[in-house]
Amino acid sequence: MFDLDRAQAQALELLKQIPADEAELHVGARDVASTRFSGNAITQNMDEQSLTLRLRVVKNGRTGIATTNSFDGPVLDAAIARALSAAEHSSPDASLLPMIAEQPKYASVESFDAETANCPAALRADRIGKGVELCKQQGFEAAGLFSTGAKSLLYANSKGVVAAHRASNASLTFSAFADGGNVEGNGQALNRSIARLDTDAICARAIEKCAQGRNPKPIGPGRYDVVLEPAALSDLILFLTWLGFSTQAFIEGRSGLIGKFGEQTFSPKLSMRADPFDARQSGCPFDQEGFATSPLDLIWKGIPKDLPHDRRTAAKLEATNSGYGNEQPDPSGPMPRDIVIGTGDASIEEMIASTEKGLLVSQFHYTNAVDPMALSVTGMTRAGLFQIENGKVSHALTNLRFTESLLRAFKNIEAVESKATSCAGGLFGGGMVLPAMKIKDFTFSSGTGF
Repeated sequence: MFDLDRAQAQALELLKQIPADEAELHVGARDVASTRFSGNAITQNMDEQSLTLRLRVVKNGRTGIATTNSFDGPVLDAAIARALSAAEHSSPDASLLPMIAEQPKYASVESFDAETANCPAALRADRIGKGVELCKQQGFEAAGLFSTGAKSLLYANSKGVVAAHRASNASLTFSAFADGGNVEGNGQALNRSIARLDTDAICARAIEKCAQGRNPKPIGPGRYDVVLEPAALSDLILFLTWLGFSTQAFIEGRSGLIGKFGEQTFSPKLSMRADPFDARQSGCPFDQEGFATSPLDLIWKGIPKDLPHDRRTAAKLEATNSGYGNEQPDPSGPMPRDIVIGTGDASIEEMIASTEKGLLVSQFHYTNAVDPMALSVTGMTRAGLFQIENGKVSHALTNLRFTESLLRAFKNIEAVESKATSCAGGLFGGGMVLPAMKIKDFTFSSGTGF
């Protein structure tokens, strides 16, 4: 396990020795163990330890950056030399802001579990084995990935500011396949504690979806009332954050939410927070400039409220720095993280029961933007699409492509689940906490051969 305390001491000592006006060090360490399985058998166990150090120096208004992967003395000396040389050959930056000088007070985030960080392969195999055995009994094939481990983050600068954070994580993606791989059921979840990761329920869900998904019937494009399970909703929420809550895009006039902050833009049933302190997250209490991070109400009862800020965007928009800065220099600007969607008062069963004719969507994939200014996205269903008729799930359907404006879709929310799930989905931005959601008149633009 990466020694975070020792790394803090090394970082502060190193920074004192650098002949520059300012210097800062970012350290990221990952200790991850993974078990891959397919064809009802474990195919690979892997332990990965990675370390990245990013050094930024400022001298006479010029910036230089170097990266390396070791705290070894000669390696660090070479990185310092590269950073100083890069600064010497760069142009002065009049917009350069000084590094943070006053040590912030960071709120506590209890996100580390030693059992999860040190989980042995035998325990992961035991958890997977139960699901695989159930797959065999049904004549299905199991495949997926079970990972456990921890990450450590460290920020330090030559003015004496230091911040450190450690978080554990356990995640399981379990797929059950039938009919030569043409039918899939999927279950997925993550948690900072492996003891609280219900792997039996994840596997059972995948197997149930696979059994229900056989012999799908064709369906044409159109607008349908949909019940989106959390894994499906995660893709839409991810693109809402990317396209609507990029502060730099807002400043440059590229955000689909320009002119909509403070207005009733979405259904009052939609609330969305950026909250690293939520107990279901593994969030970090500081940003990559060393500033303390604050929770944000991005959307409150359908009204866009806040954008994430670093000190640059806060100055431009006369707002408060909320601690969402990235490594500098940063042309992309701050983005929200640790997304939590507010819950409602319905169950998935109640949403289905209230639907005369509609679709139950398990998951989306290959989701992408169509028109960023309209918050329009497209993607395809997978791992279980089902017809709802007269308040009951009647049969499986062939997959469809959707093309929909998130402005329109999230105005048409009819119900939100009363509980939220830590979802491993969200395309490349997993780790959201979401409920299921019922949306009226969701647009499916075509069928798909997938």
